[in-house]
Amino acid sequence: MEALAAELRAVPGVIARPDEPAARHLPLRCGGPVDLWVVAPDPEALGAVLAAARRHRVKWRVHWPFEDWLVRDGGIAGMVVRPGRGFEGLERLDDGGLRLGAATPWGALAALGEGWWSELARWPGCPGGMLAGPERRWLRGLLRQLRWRRGRRVETVRPPDGEVPEPPATAVLLDVDLDPSLRAAPSRHRRGPPPPGTAFADPEGVRDPAEAWLARAGLLGSRLRAWVLSEAEPGVLVNRGGGRTADALMLLRGAAERVERTRGVTLTLALPVVGRREAPRRPAPPPAAPGSSEQTGGSDAQPS
Repeated sequence: MEALAAELRAVPGVIARPDEPAARHLPLRCGGPVDLWVVAPDPEALGAVLAAARRHRVKWRVHWPFEDWLVRDGGIAGMVVRPGRGFEGLERLDDGGLRLGAATPWGALAALGEGWWSELARWPGCPGGMLAGPERRWLRGLLRQLRWRRGRRVETVRPPDGEVPEPPATAVLLDVDLDPSLRAAPSRHRRGPPPPGTAFADPEGVRDPAEAWLARAGLLGSRLRAWVLSEAEPGVLVNRGGGRTADALMLLRGAAERVERTRGVTLTLALPVVGRREAPRRPAPPPAAPGSSEQTGGSDAQPS
């Protein structure tokens, strides 16, 4: 991992930080250290980053801006890549369609004024994060074309009838084309994708959404240490500061068990849970030689 980090720092614009706390970069502000956190500023740099990871045989995954993860307190093994500013972009096409970079916030569409895209401007997150998670169903009936990088190639995908393809595990989305003649998938419960931090997916086979069942079970406002199930945004998990992922999972498991026991409805987590349960033990540094500056503190040593 150290050799990979050193190689990546030589790539223009790339940031490589070993043992970077995941909590600094996730919307829920929780989780242990990532073995190697990398920012790839543009698609060209991304190609160099992934090629280096292959040479060093390091596993990797992508985290998009605003993408919800619950990272366990032991952190994440391998490399996490954050796509940078070069993955943002908003372009009007000649036929009235739109091309969005994969890391472009949906809210950027508001800059275009009113139009067929106005509802999309209220969506949370960005196209890359939406395609990577369960929210991809919201893109049904809206996509004309996708481009993603897979290995050394850039592939163009034109889904039939507005369907949403599931990207291969080794693919990284570059941009999407939205067709103005198509419409986003309707929902019985919401006018758009769920807000960030939504803890539970809507249960199958019942009419009401997850937050309704949480309310009926008297769970809105429930707290455990730094975590709370919001009343203002029903169903949303909130970190009041310094929350451990283990406590969040304990709160969510308890809420799901109570809903099932009292209401007979099974709730499943909507938040992806990733990472190790415990941090790996780092080897201790070798002892300093007698009389060395590491042992004595050198000329800059101060009395305690």
